[in-house]
Amino acid sequence: MSDKAKVVVVAEDSAPNRAILVTLLTKMGFTVEEFPNGEDAWKFLAENKTKEVQLIITDYMMPKMNGIQMIERVREVEQYRNVPIFVSSAINDKEVVLQAKSLQVSGYLLKPIRSDALLKRLLEVFPDHQGLLAFQRRDASWTRKSG
Repeated sequence: MSDKAKVVVVAEDSAPNRAILVTLLTKMGFTVEEFPNGEDAWKFLAENKTKEVQLIITDYMMPKMNGIQMIERVREVEQYRNVPIFVSSAINDKEVVLQAKSLQVSGYLLKPIRSDALLKRLLEVFPDHQGLLAFQRRDASWTRKSG
């Protein structure tokens, strides 16, 4: 078990989409490092010595370095080879999904990102994460009250 602080890395060029992801992930019990493009996220990952990356969520299309380019680099680094990665995109294109899957991504999130879709993907990767389970209980309680 590592003593390093655990983080989720989010690379998303759209500030509103990035804010939604960071807010949801924080409410679900994660600490987030956020970046406006793949290049900045990659620089953090390449230089990171103090934080344990639990998950990477990257947009597919971004300036400077797109999500696929970043994933290719990430998968070349031993410490990140098995880190779960989600690709988010507004593009629901089979070729894009297949390209992402070929890089061993753990999930594909279609934009706009909804909390239930994100929660479902996260629970597939972290089934015992207490923050996710608590969020799921709160969300179910709110849904029953508002339904």
